[in-house]
Amino acid sequence: MVNINKDQKVLIWDIESLPAQAYIFDIYQGTNVDWIIKDTSIVTIAYRFVGEEKAKVISVLDFPKTFKKDVYDDSELLKAFSKIMNEADFTVAHYGDKFDMRLFNARVLRAGLEPVAPTKQIDTWRLAKRHFKLQSNKLDHLGHVLGIGKKIQTSKGLWIRCAQGERDAIEEMATYNRQDVDLLHDVFLKLVPYVKTTLNKSLGETGMCCSKCGSHNLQKRGTTISLTKKYQRYQCKDCGGWSSDKTSVPNLVTTTKQI
Repeated sequence: MVNINKDQKVLIWDIESLPAQAYIFDIYQGTNVDWIIKDTSIVTIAYRFVGEEKAKVISVLDFPKTFKKDVYDDSELLKAFSKIMNEADFTVAHYGDKFDMRLFNARVLRAGLEPVAPTKQIDTWRLAKRHFKLQSNKLDHLGHVLGIGKKIQTSKGLWIRCAQGERDAIEEMATYNRQDVDLLHDVFLKLVPYVKTTLNKSLGETGMCCSKCGSHNLQKRGTTISLTKKYQRYQCKDCGGWSSDKTSVPNLVTTTKQI
């Protein structure tokens, strides 16, 4: 189990969006940008800090004034979530580098809001793609192969009904969004011991501890070698992850050849 480091707040998050609306002649020709009626907007955002028991969700329904005027007006939703994101040291999203973060930033830019504080984002889709050869890197498949669970099914035409402003549809979307974040939270914690991330759970801890989960239950397991130095290597007896000292040990085992 990955322990919680009080010096690092890790935010798991996911967004659900509304489809863009535009005039077209046919589905093969696409459309002219001048014919776009409404851009893609955000309808719900679910989030959970590592260490919290369950995900929370905010939606356009939480802001009655703007919702009544236009379901595509996500400005108040963006303001609310920006405050939450500003608390995080790290953010975790699945396919977040290519979708969630870019769409969120685009909507913030369009709304004329201040940019959120810079954080280090971890994309679990990229981690799965880089470190493993699985049949699929989708969140649903990761949850299945890791024995954690799967995404819940949505009713027919859910995204269209949300775009039409149906309250029941948006509430269903919020439930779907929330479960996605709970699934992502558990998938992320499963992946951490096996992959290299910018997350360092040993930061702020006293004494040697696991950089993957923060545990002090370590066992010395040989050394790791750089070009000129060697470092004590440890394996965590809680999560199985590997760590090494930052200070090299004496009696170098490597040599450099003079040319």
